[in-house]
Amino acid sequence: MANRLTQGEIYEFLFSGIDNSTFLCLVTDLHGKILYANKGALKVLHCQKNDLVGRSVFFFFVYPQNLQQILKTQKAYHGFIEGRTKDTLPFYLCIEINLLQKNGKEIGFIYLGENILEKENLQSLEIVTFDTLTEIPHKRAFSTLVNTHIERYNKPLTILIVDIYGFSDLRLIYGVPFIETLLKEITHRLKNILPLQSFIGKTEKDEFLIVLFETSKEKIGSLIIDIFECFYNPFIIDEKPILLTVNIGASSYPEDGSTFEELFSKAFSALEKAKKKGENTFSVYEKELEEEVKVFISQREKVAKLLSERKFLLYGQPYFSTSNKEIGGIEILSRIKENEKVESIATIIDFLESSGLISKVEDYLF
Repeated sequence: MANRLTQGEIYEFLFSGIDNSTFLCLVTDLHGKILYANKGALKVLHCQKNDLVGRSVFFFFVYPQNLQQILKTQKAYHGFIEGRTKDTLPFYLCIEINLLQKNGKEIGFIYLGENILEKENLQSLEIVTFDTLTEIPHKRAFSTLVNTHIERYNKPLTILIVDIYGFSDLRLIYGVPFIETLLKEITHRLKNILPLQSFIGKTEKDEFLIVLFETSKEKIGSLIIDIFECFYNPFIIDEKPILLTVNIGASSYPEDGSTFEELFSKAFSALEKAKKKGENTFSVYEKELEEEVKVFISQREKVAKLLSERKFLLYGQPYFSTSNKEIGGIEILSRIKENEKVESIATIIDFLESSGLISKVEDYLF
C-alpha cells in the first residue's frame, strides 16, 4: 500500500511529535542527569536546550529528596511534583516517570508532564496563582491541583485547613511587616513536615490548605500530630518570641465530596467545630474516620511515652528439647512494662507495623 509507513518513519513522526509537544518530556540517566529535553520542557523550565542538557533534574524540583526517593524505587510513578524554573518561578507538574531499559538493563528515566496551573490561562501566573509573599498557591490554584488529581486518578485524598488561632488579632497588635515575616516562617515550618505526595496552599484569610494524597487514617493522624508539634516552639520575629496555636479541619474524597469546592466546605465545617473545642484541636468531617484518627493519635502518643520512659523490655524464655529435656535455646520476647504490670507487645503490634513505628522500637531494643 502506498500510504503504509515503515517502522523507521513511525519512529521519526513519533519523535517529532514529542519534540515539538507543549507537554514536558525529559530523559535522564539513573542519577538524574538530563540527556534530552523537548520544547515543552524548555518552556516549562524557562531554559535554553544548551542550559538544560547535562544539568541535574533535581535542580528544578522543590523537594529533590522526594524525587530521589521516587527514582530509587525504579518503579513507574504517577502524581504531582512541585518545582521552580531557572528563574525561580513556581510550577506544578502532573507527571509520569518511567524506567528506561536497554537489552534488559536499566539505563535511565523518562519524564512526561503537564504544567497544571498553566491551563488556567491567567494573565500573570506568578501574581494571580501564587501568593507572592509565601510563594505557595492561592486557593484557586490549589483547587485546580486537587480537582485535576480527582479527575485523572480518582484516588482517595484528604483536605486539611489549618487556622492560626487569633491571627487577625496578631495583625492588629504587631503590624503588617511583622505578620508578613511570621507568615513566611509558618510556611517554612509547614513545608518541612509535609510528607511525600502532599501540597500546601493558602486562602485569602491566611488559612493554610494541605492536600494529602494516597490518604489513610495513619497518614492523617501522623500529619495532624506533626502540624501541632511544629508549632510547639515559639517563632522568633525581630527578636520577639511569639507562641502560636492552631485548629485543624479535615475532609476526605470520595466520602465527603467529589470536587475541591465540596471538600473545602466540609473541611471548613469541621474547622468551625474544632474551634469550639478550644486551641490546638482538630475535627474530621466524617465521624467514623475522626474516631479512627483519634485512636491512632492516642496510640502513637502512648508509644512515644513508653519509649521516652524506657518501658519496652526484652525477656529470655528458654525452650527445651523434647528428646532429652535439656534447654535447646532461648527465645527473645518483647514486653511492655506499664503501671507495674508486664504485658505482651502483641496488644499494639498491629499498630506499630501499620504506623511504621516498629522500626523505632526495634532501634531502641536492639
